[in-house]
Amino acid sequence: MKKINQFVDSIYSDVSSKEAEEMKEEMRTHLIETVEDLKLEGKSEKEAIEIALNRFGDEKLITKGLFSLFKEQSTIVKKLFRCSVVLLVVGFIFLAALVTRDQMISSKNDKALSTIQNIIDNLGNRSLSQTEQERIVNTTVKGLKIEDFALYKKPEGSPKRFKETQFPEVYSKMNQVIEYGDEREWDAGIENQNWYAEFSYKQIPFYEPFYAIPYSLFIVAFVLGIVALFIKQRSTRNKLHILLQ
Repeated sequence: MKKINQFVDSIYSDVSSKEAEEMKEEMRTHLIETVEDLKLEGKSEKEAIEIALNRFGDEKLITKGLFSLFKEQSTIVKKLFRCSVVLLVVGFIFLAALVTRDQMISSKNDKALSTIQNIIDNLGNRSLSQTEQERIVNTTVKGLKIEDFALYKKPEGSPKRFKETQFPEVYSKMNQVIEYGDEREWDAGIENQNWYAEFSYKQIPFYEPFYAIPYSLFIVAFVLGIVALFIKQRSTRNKLHILLQ
């Protein structure tokens, strides 16, 4: 069967891969089986080999067809992998942008809440002079880019936290010390036993629905990668089987 081995090796002389080795073995097995069938029909081994090789047609035509299949497969697989990588990169960039943006919003919210809480905690139970009121507005409120701010002095004996249902009645009992801006749809309210502060600023909305975009890109990229691997593993072998039939 030396001639069969030489024939198969000549076809795959410029191809080196695990899949190519498997295809070589399949072609060799197919040719040997054809030779054995011909020998059972009464042909000599030499005649059987010649007939088996002739059935495959011209060696150059076979080589051309096989390399055309390799090239087609390689092109498809490369394109799918490239698309997969591009989608992954775009998805990660999109996700990073969303996470960074939302972290900045959360940081701004947390800083405003923390700063206002510290202010009212440090005021104690004393009254505020006009100068102190202006200082709070100019240094803290404007510094945090708060658009609307109100500070109230709670009545003596007030709890540290009012229940939400108590606020309509409580408002009429509290003494407003600072009023800045004209908004009345507040973003946050902070209080302690002596003071109640509420404020609002140009709120930048969180983009939670947009998180579906990068996750969708990741899923598509994963699917394309799986498809590319599947084609790489199966497509060429199936085409070879069709060619050999």
